[in-house]
Amino acid sequence: MQRSLKEDKFTEDDILNEIDNKLLIIRKFRDDDNEYRHQIYDILYLLLELAAKHNYYLDDEWQKGQIRKQKYL
Repeated sequence: MQRSLKEDKFTEDDILNEIDNKLLIIRKFRDDDNEYRHQIYDILYLLLELAAKHNYYLDDEWQKGQIRKQKYL
């Protein structure tokens, strides 16, 4: 059974610190597609775990964000 950060004893600070670490790592792997993709996945996973800890429903935010972000696309 896969463990979730939500169920573990990880705090929000632990998750945020790990995101910070992953952001430092990802910069080193811009030229390595496999590692770059893996780090992106890890960051997304951590962000989703953080949202899950708060029981956030992100679909609403996603839809609002799509409208706001049109100026960047």
